[in-house]
Amino acid sequence: MAKSTTRKGTPTIASRIKSAEDKLYLSELETKTALLESSQSLAQEDPDESSWRSISSMAESGKEPTSESLDEIRKKSRDLAIDNPHMRGILRNFVKYIIGKGMDFRPMTQSKQQQTNAKEAWKVFCKANKWGRREREVVKRGFRDGEIFIRFFSTSDMLDVRFVDPELIADPDNQIKYGIKTDPNDVETAISYCVKDSINSRNSTTVDASEIVHVKMDVDLNVMRGIPYLYSLHNRLRQYDTWLHDRIVLNKIRASIALLRQHSGSSPSDIHAFAESKKTDQIRDPKTSRTIRRQRIRGGTILDAPKGVDYKFLTPNVDARDVAQDGRSILLSIAAGSGQAEYMVTADASNSNYASTMVSEAPPVKDFEDWQLFFIEVFEEVWERAMTWFATHRTGIRITKKAIKDGVHIEPPRLVSRDRLDEIKGNDILLNQRVMSPQTAAQREGLDFEQESENWDEFEAEHQSSRIPTGEPKEDDKKKPKKKANSKDKESGE
Repeated sequence: MAKSTTRKGTPTIASRIKSAEDKLYLSELETKTALLESSQSLAQEDPDESSWRSISSMAESGKEPTSESLDEIRKKSRDLAIDNPHMRGILRNFVKYIIGKGMDFRPMTQSKQQQTNAKEAWKVFCKANKWGRREREVVKRGFRDGEIFIRFFSTSDMLDVRFVDPELIADPDNQIKYGIKTDPNDVETAISYCVKDSINSRNSTTVDASEIVHVKMDVDLNVMRGIPYLYSLHNRLRQYDTWLHDRIVLNKIRASIALLRQHSGSSPSDIHAFAESKKTDQIRDPKTSRTIRRQRIRGGTILDAPKGVDYKFLTPNVDARDVAQDGRSILLSIAAGSGQAEYMVTADASNSNYASTMVSEAPPVKDFEDWQLFFIEVFEEVWERAMTWFATHRTGIRITKKAIKDGVHIEPPRLVSRDRLDEIKGNDILLNQRVMSPQTAAQREGLDFEQESENWDEFEAEHQSSRIPTGEPKEDDKKKPKKKANSKDKESGE
């Protein structure tokens, strides 16, 4: 009788343990191989974390961030704006909802001639400076960089507008704080700006404050430099990227082992010999120098399993429901920090309703309206400087000081969801009650009242003969004598 069996021929406890150990060893070996091939390490260090530095000066009470820390924050914000899809989407939403098709500028002067001249001057200025694109870039730079520097260059032909990158506003000698010289008694009043050369940072130019419009985001008025509005989202955006990457790696590992061969009563050497006989080729891992056997199984292959070998085809067993809420929680935090609705950040409207989200009372609408008012103040200052240039230069367009003083009304795009028929009826009531003027009604529709009036005049002149109200006779018919009805006509009519 063999030592490894009982008197009835069944395996002994020792042989069972040995067989279980062999199976465990094989399973562990195949799992480790799959893990090595799928990912170098699941617990690897976040490559982005090593480049982050704690902005200690921002956390300390009563202290402002240094120029170096601001440059570092802006660099991170710009990197996210390039490679992070959610950051790109948030920035585009700000531009689309705040600017839309563009803001409408209407001079407020009472003089019809000055209104016409101011509109013509603004049209020339916008065309020369590509203001349609520049207007959108103002919003993008503001949210991405935290501040905007708009510099004006006065020439004999035009007032040119250019952006200055925030990192170029600095004093190479560190004598002027943040590169901005202010009134000693009023930090909010800038006197001049120190602009570094973009090629040689040791060279700089002092620019008078009248030539620059400085816009600061998300800081108090007495703070000299702005901070990227979306700075608080940086960590959340990276956390969501890491969470999504880990889910992809986990799913890849779960799906990487498609076939499991179970060998009953075989030793490791037997298993090794069997694997060698089944391999179709082998490769060498350049990192570990290990030889990896590969067996190619083509579609429609029929496997004949020898005695003691059992083939089991495994399912991926991927279930992300246990952590799905974690990912959504991160996205909700990003949406809350940006002031945008969830569907605006995720591009998934399954959890919200557009009509209810874009009503006038919705928080995102209030937030966008607030930012529209913020940037309108910036554009009013640009308009004033443009009109001042036209008033002091001989361009053939005469602008008076009073027209500049009267200012401009800037109408932003509409945000709320609206019913066209109800809105038209409402406008009609306001017009009939003389509460609203036709000019305002046209502006609400994004139309130029004067241009539309000219279009109507041209249309009426070209179609004068066809503009006859219903029920009124033509002029020629009025001159013709009416034909008297004879007795026969009366009889036939009866």
